[in-house]
Amino acid sequence: MLMQETEMNFAAIEAGGTKFVVATGNSQRIQNKVSIPTRDPNTTWTEVLNFLNQANSETPFSAIGLASFGPLELNPETPNYGAMGNTPKTNWQGVNMLEPLKQFDVPVSLETDVNAAALGETMLGNGKDQNTVVYVTVGTGIGVGIVQAGQVFHGSSHLELGHIPIPQDHEKDPFPGICPYHNNCLEGLASGKAIHARWGSDLRDLATEHAAYDLQAQYLGYLCSTLILGYAPDKILLGGGVMHSEYLLQKVRQFCCSYLNSYPRAYNLKNIIGRPAHEGASALYGGFILACHAINE
Repeated sequence: MLMQETEMNFAAIEAGGTKFVVATGNSQRIQNKVSIPTRDPNTTWTEVLNFLNQANSETPFSAIGLASFGPLELNPETPNYGAMGNTPKTNWQGVNMLEPLKQFDVPVSLETDVNAAALGETMLGNGKDQNTVVYVTVGTGIGVGIVQAGQVFHGSSHLELGHIPIPQDHEKDPFPGICPYHNNCLEGLASGKAIHARWGSDLRDLATEHAAYDLQAQYLGYLCSTLILGYAPDKILLGGGVMHSEYLLQKVRQFCCSYLNSYPRAYNLKNIIGRPAHEGASALYGGFILACHAINE
C-alpha cells in the first residue's frame, strides 16, 4: 500500500476538538501543514478549505483522509453518514463532516481521530508488525481506537471506551466528574479537563509526588486492565497531552499489574503498554493511510 502511496498526493485532516491539523503529501513525505483552531463549524471549515483549495490548485489531490473527533456516523449506508452526534461541543452537533469536502470530487475516507491514530501507529509506528494494537488518547477527552489484523475494529458504531464506568473511592476522590452525560465515567474523572477542574492545574505542572499522579495512574491502569482482558492486545499505546511523562506511564503499568494480579497469565506490561512513535501526529499519519485506502476501495 505505502509503495503506491509515494506516487500520489493526498490531503489528510485531523479534526480535533481543540484544533484542525491539515496536511498535504503522503505518510512518507508531508509537503505542507497548517494548524487551525477549532471554533464554530463555519469559521473553522472556511479556513480549512482555504488551505486545501490553494494546495489542490498547485498539486491536485488523489484522495482525502479525514480523522475527526466524534461521535460520528460511520456507516456509509445511512443517510446521515459523516454527521456529528451528541458531542459536548454543542455547536458541532449534527454537522456533516464530509459535506465541505465534496467540492474536490475525489474519494474521501472517514474515521474517528483515535481510530486513525491507531491505524497510523499500526502501519507506521510502535504497533508495526503487531496483530492487535490499541491506541488511547488522554487529552481534552479520552478515546480508544483498536486495529486488528490491519483493520479498524468497529461494532455497530465506533467504540466509546472513554465513557466506561470505573471504580471510584469517594473518600479519596470526592470529585463528582465533569462528563455532561455520565458525570464520573473514565473521561469525567481522568481527562485533561477533569484534571484541571479537580486540581486547578494541568498534570504536567504538578510535581510527581502530587496525589494527582497516583489517582490518574489508578484510573488509566483500570482502563488498561479492561483492554487486556477484553481484547488481548499486543500493544496499548498511551498518547495525548496528559501522557507526558515516563513516570506516569510506569505508574499506569503498576496499577494495571495490580488489577490483573497475574490473571489470566503474567504479562510483561513494559512490552505491552507503551507510547506512540508519532506523538501528536499519529492521527494525521492515519489520515494519509485512510486516503490511500479510499483510492484502493
